[in-house]
Amino acid sequence: MLRVVPLLVALLVLVTGCPREEEASVADSGVEATDAGPGSVDAAAALTCRSGYAPVGERCDPVLPAAACPPNSRPSLGSADCVPVGWTSCPQGFATAPSGWGCDSRLPTDLCAEASMEAIGSPSCVPVGDCSTPFPPSDATHYVDHSLGADQVDSTHFQTISAALSAAPAGAHIAVYPGTYAEGLAPKRNVKITGKCASQVRVDGSQLHAPGVSVPSAIRVEVSGLALLGHWYGASAIAKAQVILRDMLIEGAREAGVFLQGVGTRIDLEGSVIRGTVGEDGKNFGYGLSVNAGGTLTLLRSAVVANSRLGLYAAGARTRLELTDSVIRGTLPAPEAAVDGGELGIGLHLLDKAQVEIQRCLFADNRDMAINSWGATVRVANSVVRGTRSRPGGETGVGLSVLQAGTLELVSSLVSDNRSFGISVEALGSSVKVSDSVVEGTTSAGQWGTAGVHAADGAQVQLLRTAVVGNQGAALSAFEAGTTVSVEASLFRATTPDGKDAFGRGIDAEDAACLTVHDAAIVESTGIGLFLQTAAPLTPCEAVVSGLLVLDSSPTDTGRRARGVSVQRGLLRLEDSVLLSRWEVALFVNGEPSIVRVSRTLLRAQPDDPGVLGHLLVAHAPSEIHLTDCDVRDSPGAGLAFAGGSGVVVRGSLTDNVVALEALRGSSLVEVDAPSEQPPPFTIQISRETRFNNNGTMVGLGNLPLPEPL
Repeated sequence: MLRVVPLLVALLVLVTGCPREEEASVADSGVEATDAGPGSVDAAAALTCRSGYAPVGERCDPVLPAAACPPNSRPSLGSADCVPVGWTSCPQGFATAPSGWGCDSRLPTDLCAEASMEAIGSPSCVPVGDCSTPFPPSDATHYVDHSLGADQVDSTHFQTISAALSAAPAGAHIAVYPGTYAEGLAPKRNVKITGKCASQVRVDGSQLHAPGVSVPSAIRVEVSGLALLGHWYGASAIAKAQVILRDMLIEGAREAGVFLQGVGTRIDLEGSVIRGTVGEDGKNFGYGLSVNAGGTLTLLRSAVVANSRLGLYAAGARTRLELTDSVIRGTLPAPEAAVDGGELGIGLHLLDKAQVEIQRCLFADNRDMAINSWGATVRVANSVVRGTRSRPGGETGVGLSVLQAGTLELVSSLVSDNRSFGISVEALGSSVKVSDSVVEGTTSAGQWGTAGVHAADGAQVQLLRTAVVGNQGAALSAFEAGTTVSVEASLFRATTPDGKDAFGRGIDAEDAACLTVHDAAIVESTGIGLFLQTAAPLTPCEAVVSGLLVLDSSPTDTGRRARGVSVQRGLLRLEDSVLLSRWEVALFVNGEPSIVRVSRTLLRAQPDDPGVLGHLLVAHAPSEIHLTDCDVRDSPGAGLAFAGGSGVVVRGSLTDNVVALEALRGSSLVEVDAPSEQPPPFTIQISRETRFNNNGTMVGLGNLPLPEPL
């Protein structure tokens, strides 16, 4: 039953059934409009609005774009124009993505075959090398042609490449004519080997247990224009070897397409494709490229396609990878007979402090994960990670995963159409920084939860000028104590339920994860814009949020429930923000020790349906609410509804609500000169400076239906 404490003024006299009128019991308080809520009006003074607001008639309304913002832009409080967000400038080889968000690069529909390859920006396969280049090279010193007769062999002409390597001195240049050569190459001196082109010069190792090219010492070897087929390793280098592979086809290797190991060892691949490594007997490796123990690999204008288990693997504190203008596509799970626990299918797998720089690359259609950093340092710029699919068992499908104190910096990139998580970072010491990027279209894998960006177990995430759009489950989720998430100048749009939960959430912070948000927009969430929840016995971390827009949350398929901000046993400090509610409630608070402090914020209803609840704030017991200089207006239900909770309302205004205040389940409303920092239980203290304008009823009868905790 409603309990209203008697007052000396008429502020909280129960008024029912009366016409709307100006309720100015504190009109003589002397408070100017600039000291009240963002939409408050003082008829005796010129209308002055806070920063980010402008006069509209007798009220101050937030300055926002008049229509929904197009892709690559977002609303921001104080701007009538949409402001840029995400990856808005496409480099050569990339164009605006089909969704309009960020940039993408086209690929052939089917995997390329023979001596052709995928290339950034090309919708069709491109040749490996150029067969029209004049041959032999003018500086060639030795020549190999399998069709030579015995009488044509001499000190510079040979039937096999191995014979030429044995005879050639350091610095020799060996030209290889078209043909098939069943051998493995093991240079012992600095040498250059040039084949006519990869489609015409085939080095077949399918019957050998040897690498296609093996360089086991500190020499410099350059190889181009060959196809290395079916070898144990396509190419291998150790012990400070320096190897350049250009315009090469490396296909069907039985351990790894390329293997290198050791500090000072380096392989540079350019214009080449590593494809179809399978793992001998289905039990070992199958990697496209493997870089270990301090080796350095550069990959330029190349493709790593349809390899088994891992497209690229790198491990070691001094190991370096540089990937530029390259495609990593279609990495496959291991066969069912695989050992070492792996179905895998990871495009790029990094361990033990390896360091990786990625520029203008495309990771597409890999299985399990596109990029997995396990304690490594990765920087990705102007790149695309898309279409990662789950393992056969239905797990994972993650775009980028960071674990075990790994770090990831993602700049001006697109993460699209992945499973479970677009970006996932877990474990204390792991961190991700995402700027000027787009994370879109993450969908459920059926086994795990789903989020565009996910942080847990003490990890850190920072989002700057990033758009997280059209994901299932949550746009951004953070779990567990020690996890920290910082958001600035970013957008979370059109999040939908993932099938495991009835609600889509724009931002979801749970179990004592810490959240900081500044100048962000959560738009068109199906369910909840911002959700905070911490289970006992954990102590919630206070979420600090300023300059937040929560707009156009829509109801779920299971009912008409939609909440702008929902706090269930959480701590929230919300400042200089706008919550526009179309459905159930703008701000919902429940659970001990929920303490929510809201200042200089607009809570406004814009219902699509006259039958909705349309409350602006609902506070259940036990919870504590502090509203300072807030504007609460246009509710078809209650502006402020307290169901056993406590709170304070300092200055601000309640305007054009059907019911300004609703108190039930033991709550009392008390007018005071100076509200307490900590109000007594079941007591809502209203400062005498608070303005009530044109509400249908100032204080309700305590019988309005209220939404319950989720």
